[in-house]
Amino acid sequence: MKVKPFNAILITSMRKFLSALLAALMLLSVTACAAHEPVLPPSRWGEMQIRSMFERYYSISDAFQAADAVARVTVGDWQGEDLHNWVTFFDADVQESYKGDLPRHFTLVQGGCSEASSPNYPLFINGTELLVFLKDYDGSGEKYHPITDYNTVLYAVYDENGHRYFLDSFGTMSAQDTLTPGRTTLDSTQLAEMTADTDPVLAEAISSQAKDCDGSCCAYAESALEDYFSDLAKQ
Repeated sequence: MKVKPFNAILITSMRKFLSALLAALMLLSVTACAAHEPVLPPSRWGEMQIRSMFERYYSISDAFQAADAVARVTVGDWQGEDLHNWVTFFDADVQESYKGDLPRHFTLVQGGCSEASSPNYPLFINGTELLVFLKDYDGSGEKYHPITDYNTVLYAVYDENGHRYFLDSFGTMSAQDTLTPGRTTLDSTQLAEMTADTDPVLAEAISSQAKDCDGSCCAYAESALEDYFSDLAKQ
């Protein structure tokens, strides 16, 4: 009978141990991911509905120039709210940066909270995808808010071919100029189709806001905006 050398036995044992350790770590990782439940705001709407007044409104180009950072982001977990200033804090991750030195992971500050929010502007939830024009909220470089709240927040929506568009649901940016490339008008049917995979609360809010704008909304093709942002950054 052949007897394996001690070194061979040791190597075989180490391989088995490392394989078992790797499998355990992978299982732990999968379990941890599966166990994470999104942290949602206590309510999508405030107890009061308020209409904000703004000193000015921005076109796409004006907002780009005025912003500290411009990016496509995905909203993460709800962090909490400031009931004194009526704002809510969310984790956010940068998917694409167009301007500024925004941290890959930062705190997004949304106007509105469980006490008060704006009509047709529900609080974000985990997974909401946005194009935002941001200002540093408190000088920390970690918290950012849209320049004029919902007026400079565009929702990411997709057509049947998977092409991404940014929806100006309130129409305030698109109302400032008609020259921004990639602009298109979506009627109520197109809106319904492109927001079908959006969370139901947001889809209903977009539809409701569109009814105040003759049933349509303006949206911008991502590919055209990216080229436009590149040109603006050179100015």
